[in-house]
Amino acid sequence: MNASLDPLRARLQDLGPRVAEGAAQVAKDRRELAVLFPQLPRTVSKAPLGGGIANVGGSRCDLDGWRKCDAAAALLLAESKATDAELLDLYAHGDLEERAMLLRSLAALPITTATGALLLEVQRTNMVLHLEAACCDSDLLVRVKKAGLPNFGKPEQNRLLLKVAFLDLPLSRVFDSASLANEELSRMLQDLATEREAAGRPVWRDTDRLLARAPLVSAHGVGDIGQVAHPRPRDDGHLLRAVARGHRGQEACCKRQAELAQARLERLVQRRHTIVIEATGHGAEDRHLLGALAPGLAVALNLLGHVAQCVQRTLAVELVDRHELGKVQHVDLL
Repeated sequence: MNASLDPLRARLQDLGPRVAEGAAQVAKDRRELAVLFPQLPRTVSKAPLGGGIANVGGSRCDLDGWRKCDAAAALLLAESKATDAELLDLYAHGDLEERAMLLRSLAALPITTATGALLLEVQRTNMVLHLEAACCDSDLLVRVKKAGLPNFGKPEQNRLLLKVAFLDLPLSRVFDSASLANEELSRMLQDLATEREAAGRPVWRDTDRLLARAPLVSAHGVGDIGQVAHPRPRDDGHLLRAVARGHRGQEACCKRQAELAQARLERLVQRRHTIVIEATGHGAEDRHLLGALAPGLAVALNLLGHVAQCVQRTLAVELVDRHELGKVQHVDLL
Protein backbone atom coordinates (compact mmCIF):
# COMPACT_ATOMS: atom_id res chain seq x y z
CA MET A 1 0.00 0.00 0.00
CA ASN A 2 1.40 3.39 -1.06
CA ALA A 3 1.51 5.62 2.03
CA SER A 4 1.86 8.78 -0.08
CA LEU A 5 -1.80 8.31 -1.10
CA ASP A 6 -3.05 8.31 2.51
CA PRO A 7 -4.56 11.83 2.19
CA LEU A 8 -6.89 10.45 -0.49
CA ARG A 9 -7.83 7.42 1.61
CA ALA A 10 -8.53 9.66 4.59
CA ARG A 11 -10.90 11.85 2.59
CA LEU A 12 -12.72 8.89 1.05
CA GLN A 13 -13.17 7.31 4.50
CA ASP A 14 -15.36 4.17 4.17
CA LEU A 15 -15.12 4.26 0.36
CA GLY A 16 -11.39 3.51 0.51
CA PRO A 17 -11.76 -0.24 1.19
CA ARG A 18 -14.16 -0.53 -1.74
CA VAL A 19 -11.53 0.95 -4.05
CA ALA A 20 -8.92 -1.41 -2.60
CA GLU A 21 -11.19 -4.36 -3.42
CA GLY A 22 -11.47 -3.10 -6.97
CA ALA A 23 -7.69 -2.88 -7.27
CA ALA A 24 -7.45 -6.50 -6.07
CA GLN A 25 -9.90 -7.54 -8.77
CA VAL A 26 -7.80 -5.78 -11.41
CA ALA A 27 -4.67 -7.55 -10.13
CA LYS A 28 -6.37 -10.87 -10.86
CA ASP A 29 -7.82 -9.83 -14.22
CA ARG A 30 -6.46 -6.71 -15.97
CA ARG A 31 -9.62 -6.46 -18.08
CA GLU A 32 -11.52 -5.45 -14.93
CA LEU A 33 -9.84 -2.03 -15.00
CA ALA A 34 -11.81 -1.00 -18.09
CA VAL A 35 -14.99 -2.12 -16.30
CA LEU A 36 -14.46 -0.63 -12.82
CA PHE A 37 -12.93 2.72 -13.82
CA PRO A 38 -15.98 4.08 -15.72
CA GLN A 39 -18.26 3.12 -12.79
CA LEU A 40 -16.51 5.37 -10.25
CA PRO A 41 -18.67 8.53 -10.75
CA ARG A 42 -21.73 6.40 -9.94
CA THR A 43 -20.32 4.12 -7.23
CA VAL A 44 -18.26 6.76 -5.42
CA SER A 45 -20.09 9.96 -6.49
CA LYS A 46 -18.87 13.25 -7.94
CA ALA A 47 -19.18 15.11 -4.65
CA PRO A 48 -16.34 17.52 -3.72
CA LEU A 49 -13.46 15.79 -1.95
CA GLY A 50 -12.10 18.70 0.11
CA GLY A 51 -9.06 18.66 2.34
CA GLY A 52 -7.01 21.66 1.14
CA ILE A 53 -3.33 21.44 0.15
CA ALA A 54 -1.77 18.00 0.63
CA ASN A 55 1.18 15.99 -0.62
CA VAL A 56 -0.21 13.17 -2.73
CA GLY A 57 1.95 10.68 -4.60
CA GLY A 58 4.89 13.08 -4.74
CA SER A 59 2.79 16.06 -5.89
CA ARG A 60 1.47 19.07 -4.02
CA CYS A 61 -2.26 19.07 -4.70
CA ASP A 62 -5.22 21.22 -3.70
CA LEU A 63 -7.81 18.59 -2.84
CA ASP A 64 -10.50 21.27 -2.71
CA GLY A 65 -10.40 21.08 -6.52
CA TRP A 66 -10.86 17.29 -6.55
CA ARG A 67 -14.01 15.16 -6.52
CA LYS A 68 -14.45 11.86 -4.71
CA CYS A 69 -14.44 9.98 -8.01
CA ASP A 70 -11.09 11.63 -8.89
CA ALA A 71 -9.54 10.41 -5.64
CA ALA A 72 -10.98 6.92 -6.13
CA ALA A 73 -9.62 6.86 -9.69
CA ALA A 74 -6.13 7.82 -8.51
CA LEU A 75 -6.20 5.11 -5.84
CA LEU A 76 -7.49 2.48 -8.25
CA LEU A 77 -4.84 3.25 -10.86
CA ALA A 78 -2.00 3.47 -8.35
CA GLU A 79 -2.86 0.35 -6.35
CA SER A 80 -3.53 -1.75 -9.45
CA LYS A 81 -0.24 -0.46 -10.95
CA ALA A 82 -1.86 0.57 -14.22
CA THR A 83 0.54 0.43 -17.16
CA ASP A 84 1.13 3.19 -19.71
CA ALA A 85 -0.82 1.22 -22.30
CA GLU A 86 -3.78 0.88 -19.92
CA LEU A 87 -3.77 4.59 -19.12
CA LEU A 88 -3.77 5.52 -22.79
CA ASP A 89 -6.53 3.01 -23.51
CA LEU A 90 -8.72 4.43 -20.72
CA TYR A 91 -8.31 7.90 -22.21
CA ALA A 92 -8.95 6.80 -25.77
CA HIS A 93 -12.20 5.01 -24.89
CA GLY A 94 -13.37 7.21 -22.02
CA ASP A 95 -16.12 9.82 -22.03
CA LEU A 96 -15.64 13.40 -20.80
CA GLU A 97 -15.96 12.48 -17.11
CA GLU A 98 -13.68 9.44 -17.35
CA ARG A 99 -11.00 11.46 -19.11
CA ALA A 100 -11.23 14.19 -16.46
CA MET A 101 -10.75 11.59 -13.69
CA LEU A 102 -7.75 10.10 -15.48
CA LEU A 103 -6.09 13.48 -16.12
CA ARG A 104 -6.51 14.62 -12.52
CA SER A 105 -5.11 11.29 -11.32
CA LEU A 106 -1.84 11.98 -13.15
CA ALA A 107 -0.71 14.21 -10.27
CA ALA A 108 -0.81 11.20 -7.91
CA LEU A 109 0.86 8.73 -10.30
CA PRO A 110 4.52 8.27 -11.27
CA ILE A 111 5.72 10.44 -14.18
CA THR A 112 6.05 8.28 -17.33
CA THR A 113 5.90 8.73 -21.09
CA ALA A 114 2.14 8.18 -20.78
CA THR A 115 1.99 11.37 -18.69
CA GLY A 116 3.57 13.30 -21.54
CA ALA A 117 1.30 11.65 -24.13
CA LEU A 118 -1.84 12.54 -22.16
CA LEU A 119 -0.69 16.14 -21.68
CA LEU A 120 -0.20 16.35 -25.43
CA GLU A 121 -3.81 15.23 -25.87
CA VAL A 122 -4.93 18.00 -23.50
CA GLN A 123 -2.90 20.50 -25.50
CA ARG A 124 -4.98 19.67 -28.58
CA THR A 125 -8.35 20.26 -26.93
CA ASN A 126 -10.27 23.33 -25.83
CA MET A 127 -12.17 21.35 -23.19
CA VAL A 128 -11.79 23.49 -20.06
CA LEU A 129 -12.67 20.57 -17.77
CA HIS A 130 -9.75 18.53 -19.12
CA LEU A 131 -7.28 21.41 -19.05
CA GLU A 132 -8.18 22.13 -15.43
CA ALA A 133 -7.86 18.46 -14.50
CA ALA A 134 -4.39 18.15 -16.05
CA CYS A 135 -2.79 21.52 -15.26
CA CYS A 136 -4.57 23.09 -12.32
CA ASP A 137 -4.54 22.56 -8.56
CA SER A 138 -1.23 20.66 -8.54
CA ASP A 139 2.46 21.00 -9.46
CA LEU A 140 2.26 18.29 -12.13
CA LEU A 141 3.74 20.50 -14.87
CA VAL A 142 6.78 21.31 -12.74
CA ARG A 143 7.32 17.61 -11.96
CA VAL A 144 7.07 16.79 -15.68
CA LYS A 145 9.62 19.50 -16.45
CA LYS A 146 12.05 18.08 -13.88
CA ALA A 147 11.52 14.55 -15.22
CA GLY A 148 12.74 15.62 -18.67
CA LEU A 149 10.29 13.48 -20.64
CA PRO A 150 11.41 12.91 -24.25
CA ASN A 151 7.86 13.44 -25.55
CA PHE A 152 7.05 16.55 -23.51
CA GLY A 153 9.80 19.17 -23.44
CA LYS A 154 9.86 22.97 -23.19
CA PRO A 155 8.03 23.63 -26.52
CA GLU A 156 5.15 21.37 -25.50
CA GLN A 157 5.09 22.88 -22.01
CA ASN A 158 4.92 26.39 -23.48
CA ARG A 159 2.04 25.49 -25.78
CA LEU A 160 0.12 23.99 -22.87
CA LEU A 161 0.63 27.12 -20.75
CA LEU A 162 -0.43 29.21 -23.74
CA LYS A 163 -3.65 27.15 -23.79
CA VAL A 164 -4.12 28.01 -20.09
CA ALA A 165 -3.84 31.69 -21.04
CA PHE A 166 -6.10 31.27 -24.09
CA LEU A 167 -8.85 29.74 -21.94
CA ASP A 168 -8.29 32.42 -19.25
CA LEU A 169 -7.59 30.08 -16.34
CA PRO A 170 -5.96 31.67 -13.24
CA LEU A 171 -2.20 31.14 -13.15
CA SER A 172 -2.37 30.71 -9.37
CA ARG A 173 -3.97 27.31 -9.95
CA VAL A 174 -0.84 26.10 -11.78
CA PHE A 175 1.39 25.50 -8.77
CA ASP A 176 5.00 26.79 -8.91
CA SER A 177 4.28 28.30 -12.33
CA ALA A 178 7.07 30.89 -11.88
CA SER A 179 9.65 28.15 -12.51
CA LEU A 180 8.07 27.48 -15.91
CA ALA A 181 8.73 31.00 -17.26
CA ASN A 182 11.14 31.27 -20.18
CA GLU A 183 12.02 33.55 -23.08
CA GLU A 184 9.97 31.77 -25.73
CA LEU A 185 6.87 31.58 -23.53
CA SER A 186 7.23 35.31 -22.88
CA ARG A 187 7.17 35.99 -26.62
CA MET A 188 4.20 33.69 -27.19
CA LEU A 189 2.21 35.42 -24.45
CA GLN A 190 3.04 38.86 -25.83
CA ASP A 191 1.87 37.76 -29.28
CA LEU A 192 -1.37 36.47 -27.78
CA ALA A 193 -1.85 39.74 -25.89
CA THR A 194 -1.25 41.74 -29.07
CA GLU A 195 -3.83 39.69 -30.97
CA ARG A 196 -6.35 40.09 -28.16
CA GLU A 197 -5.84 43.85 -28.01
CA ALA A 198 -6.12 44.18 -31.80
CA ALA A 199 -9.42 42.28 -31.69
CA GLY A 200 -10.72 44.38 -28.79
CA ARG A 201 -10.77 41.38 -26.47
CA PRO A 202 -9.46 41.31 -22.88
CA VAL A 203 -5.86 40.21 -22.31
CA TRP A 204 -5.22 37.27 -19.99
CA ARG A 205 -5.13 38.65 -16.45
CA ASP A 206 -1.88 36.86 -15.53
CA THR A 207 0.17 37.75 -18.62
CA ASP A 208 2.47 40.15 -16.74
CA ARG A 209 3.13 37.62 -13.98
CA LEU A 210 4.90 35.27 -16.39
CA LEU A 211 6.49 38.00 -18.51
CA ALA A 212 8.09 39.59 -15.45
CA ARG A 213 9.79 36.31 -14.55
CA ALA A 214 11.25 35.55 -17.98
CA PRO A 215 15.07 35.69 -18.35
CA LEU A 216 16.72 39.00 -19.26
CA VAL A 217 20.07 39.77 -20.84
CA SER A 218 22.75 40.46 -18.26
CA ALA A 219 23.87 43.82 -16.92
CA HIS A 220 27.54 44.87 -17.05
CA GLY A 221 29.49 43.00 -14.38
CA VAL A 222 26.38 41.66 -12.69
CA GLY A 223 24.26 38.53 -13.10
CA ASP A 224 20.79 38.43 -14.63
CA ILE A 225 18.52 41.19 -13.41
CA GLY A 226 15.49 38.94 -13.77
CA GLN A 227 12.71 41.34 -12.78
CA VAL A 228 12.13 42.90 -16.22
CA ALA A 229 10.30 41.18 -19.06
CA HIS A 230 12.46 39.77 -21.85
CA PRO A 231 12.83 42.01 -24.94
CA ARG A 232 10.83 41.38 -28.07
CA PRO A 233 12.25 39.51 -31.11
CA ARG A 234 14.94 41.40 -33.07
CA ASP A 235 15.93 43.33 -29.96
CA ASP A 236 17.82 40.59 -28.12
CA GLY A 237 21.29 41.39 -29.40
CA HIS A 238 20.85 45.15 -29.30
CA LEU A 239 19.59 45.92 -25.81
CA LEU A 240 21.66 45.60 -22.68
CA ARG A 241 24.55 43.88 -24.41
CA ALA A 242 24.88 46.83 -26.79
CA VAL A 243 25.24 49.25 -23.91
CA ALA A 244 27.06 47.22 -21.32
CA ARG A 245 29.12 44.64 -23.18
CA GLY A 246 30.61 46.49 -26.12
CA HIS A 247 28.23 45.14 -28.78
CA ARG A 248 29.41 46.29 -32.20
CA GLY A 249 26.68 48.78 -32.96
CA GLN A 250 26.93 52.14 -34.68
CA GLU A 251 29.35 54.37 -32.78
CA ALA A 252 27.66 57.59 -31.71
CA CYS A 253 30.81 59.66 -32.17
CA CYS A 254 31.32 58.53 -35.79
CA LYS A 255 28.07 60.17 -36.81
CA ARG A 256 28.68 63.29 -34.71
CA GLN A 257 25.55 62.56 -32.70
CA ALA A 258 27.34 62.87 -29.36
CA GLU A 259 30.44 64.40 -27.91
CA LEU A 260 33.70 62.63 -28.75
CA ALA A 261 34.37 62.23 -25.04
CA GLN A 262 31.16 60.28 -24.46
CA ALA A 263 31.87 57.08 -22.58
CA ARG A 264 32.00 53.90 -24.67
CA LEU A 265 29.54 52.19 -22.38
CA GLU A 266 26.95 54.84 -23.26
CA ARG A 267 27.01 54.54 -27.03
CA LEU A 268 24.03 53.08 -28.82
CA VAL A 269 22.68 54.68 -31.98
CA GLN A 270 20.56 52.14 -33.82
CA ARG A 271 17.41 53.58 -35.31
CA ARG A 272 15.82 50.22 -35.97
CA HIS A 273 16.02 48.83 -32.43
CA THR A 274 14.50 49.44 -29.03
CA ILE A 275 16.65 51.89 -27.07
CA VAL A 276 18.13 51.16 -23.65
CA ILE A 277 17.98 53.86 -21.01
CA GLU A 278 19.68 53.93 -17.62
CA ALA A 279 17.73 53.38 -14.44
CA THR A 280 20.58 54.19 -12.03
CA GLY A 281 23.54 56.54 -11.86
CA HIS A 282 24.17 59.47 -14.23
CA GLY A 283 23.24 58.82 -17.85
CA ALA A 284 23.09 60.59 -21.18
CA GLU A 285 20.55 63.26 -22.02
CA ASP A 286 20.33 64.55 -25.59
CA ARG A 287 23.39 62.38 -26.28
CA HIS A 288 25.63 64.36 -23.88
CA LEU A 289 26.97 63.33 -20.48
CA LEU A 290 25.27 64.85 -17.46
CA GLY A 291 28.29 64.74 -15.20
CA ALA A 292 31.63 63.22 -14.44
CA LEU A 293 30.36 60.18 -12.56
CA ALA A 294 30.56 56.82 -14.29
CA PRO A 295 27.33 55.41 -15.67
CA GLY A 296 25.49 52.99 -13.42
CA LEU A 297 23.85 49.70 -14.36
CA ALA A 298 21.77 49.78 -17.51
CA VAL A 299 18.33 48.20 -17.43
CA ALA A 300 16.49 47.14 -20.59
CA LEU A 301 13.22 48.99 -21.14
CA ASN A 302 10.75 47.68 -23.70
CA LEU A 303 9.19 50.79 -25.19
CA LEU A 304 5.47 50.79 -25.88
CA GLY A 305 4.40 49.87 -29.39
CA HIS A 306 3.06 53.34 -30.22
CA VAL A 307 6.24 55.24 -29.36
CA ALA A 308 7.89 54.56 -32.72
CA GLN A 309 7.13 52.52 -35.81
CA CYS A 310 10.15 50.30 -35.28
CA VAL A 311 8.87 49.09 -31.89
CA GLN A 312 6.03 46.61 -32.27
CA ARG A 313 3.99 44.24 -30.12
CA THR A 314 5.57 45.34 -26.84
CA LEU A 315 3.31 44.84 -23.86
CA ALA A 316 4.56 46.50 -20.70
CA VAL A 317 7.04 49.02 -19.33
CA GLU A 318 8.77 48.29 -16.05
CA LEU A 319 11.82 49.87 -14.45
CA VAL A 320 13.49 47.98 -11.61
CA ASP A 321 16.37 49.33 -9.54
CA ARG A 322 17.37 46.44 -7.27
CA HIS A 323 14.03 45.79 -5.54
CA GLU A 324 12.52 49.23 -6.15
CA LEU A 325 10.10 50.11 -8.94
CA GLY A 326 10.59 53.49 -10.56
CA LYS A 327 8.86 55.85 -12.98
CA VAL A 328 10.15 56.91 -16.40
CA GLN A 329 11.42 60.48 -16.17
CA HIS A 330 13.04 60.77 -19.59
CA VAL A 331 13.22 58.65 -22.74
CA ASP A 332 15.77 59.52 -25.42
CA LEU A 333 14.59 58.10 -28.76
CA LEU A 334 17.74 59.29 -30.57
